[in-house]
Amino acid sequence: MTDNTKNQNGTTVKQDACPFCGAEEISITTEGPFKSSICLVCGARGPQGHTDSEAVVFWNDRAEVEK
Repeated sequence: MTDNTKNQNGTTVKQDACPFCGAEEISITTEGPFKSSICLVCGARGPQGHTDSEAVVFWNDRAEVEK
């Protein structure tokens, strides 16, 4: 269920799996004017953005957790 969204240039941005649990069940949530990605398995949240594509990019840019 990993979301794909388009950025401002119309390019499709693929949302990466959760860096904490590896799940691909990621959704975009809206909180007021902000959007963020959330893992539907472990509840991890990404940084907030103003658009779906910002939320995806911010999620993908998070540091990897060493396992």
